[in-house]
Amino acid sequence: MATAVKPRTTRRTKKEAVDEALVEAIEDGSDAHDNGGVALGAADIFGAFELPYTVEVTVAGVKTYFFSRPDMDEWEKKENSAPGSRARKETDPESLVWRDADGYLAFPSTQIKTAMIAAGRYSPDPSKTGRRSAAPFISEALNVAEDVITFHHLDGEGYETWNEIDVRIVRYANGRFGPRRRPILHPGWHATFTLQVLVPELIRPGDVGVLINRAGMVRGVGDNTKFGAGRFTVATFGTPEPAHW
Repeated sequence: MATAVKPRTTRRTKKEAVDEALVEAIEDGSDAHDNGGVALGAADIFGAFELPYTVEVTVAGVKTYFFSRPDMDEWEKKENSAPGSRARKETDPESLVWRDADGYLAFPSTQIKTAMIAAGRYSPDPSKTGRRSAAPFISEALNVAEDVITFHHLDGEGYETWNEIDVRIVRYANGRFGPRRRPILHPGWHATFTLQVLVPELIRPGDVGVLINRAGMVRGVGDNTKFGAGRFTVATFGTPEPAHW
C-alpha cells in the first residue's frame, strides 16, 4: 500500500517576505496614483515625525575665555622670518581673535557644538541604535544656526577688545619652553546663539537645556579648556519655535 507523500512546505526568508511586501506596496501605489488616491498615509511613512524647532540660548562665562585663532598669514610671516628674530618670537594679539561682521569679538559656533558632543558622552543614546553614548546622536541631531557667536556684556553690548593679554610659560611641540601670549576675556562674558533641534521627537527642550548646561561644565569653549578655562552656564533659555530654513 503506497504511503501518501505530504507536499513540501517552502518557508520564506525574512528578506523574501520584505521584497514581496515592497512589490505589493509599489503595485498598490501605482493603482492608487492612477485613481488619484494615496496608497500609504504620512503616519505609515514617518510615524511620530515632528517638525524641527529652534531655541535661543544665552550662556554666561564663569571661567576665563582664551582666544587662539589659527591665522595663516601670521603663520607664513613667522615661517618667512629669520630664526630667533622678533617677528618669529612675537604674535600680533589681533591675529588670535575672531570678530563678527560688526567688528565685535566672537568665537566659532563649532566650539559650542564640540562642547555638546563632549557632554553627550555622559548620556545614553536616545535613538536606541546600540551606540554607547549620545555623542554621535548629538552630532547629527543638533546644530547651531550661526557660523560665529558674538561675545557681549550683560546689557547686550559687544566686546570691542579683550580684557587682558595672558602671558605664561608653556611647553612647545619641540619640547622647549617659552612664553605664550593670548588675549582673554574675564569671567562674566555672555554669548547668545540659536540652537537647531533636528530630531525633536527624541530630544525635548528640557533635555536641550540640561545638555547645554552640562556642556558648559564638562568642556566649555575656547582654548585651554583641558585645564578648566571657558566654562559657562545657561543664563536664559528661550521659547522653542518652528525652524525656518
